Amino acid sequence: MVGDIDIVAQLKPGQSSLAVMNHLRGLGVDPWGGYLQLNFIVRETKVNIFVCTSKHMGAMMKFATGPGGYNIGYRTKAKSMGMILSQYGLKKGNNLIADTERGIYQAFGKPWKHPSQRGR
Repeated sequence: MVGDIDIVAQLKPGQSSLAVMNHLRGLGVDPWGGYLQLNFIVRETKVNIFVCTSKHMGAMMKFATGPGGYNIGYRTKAKSMGMILSQYGLKKGNNLIADTERGIYQAFGKPWKHPSQRGR
């Protein structure tokens, strides 16, 4: 059984998430959400579309792939180390430490894990 479907979409240069939302409405989907995340239901399954620029694609992939508790654990660990982990990357103060999935794992001294293996 699928709990939900998560999709990461890279915006075209100059495109906004509003353009993506309007496109979905044109397809008969009624999305809700904000700048970075659009949500809607298809056949009783929640679909989340996370939108980002190419600059943030790697960090967004880490942010959007779960499970949720696993990602919260990494954000909590980052905070305990004086860093912030978000959809924009891993930062310490104004310094960007890592902005890709593999780079984020490496910064924590961990090997990269495929999303299906996370939280195990």
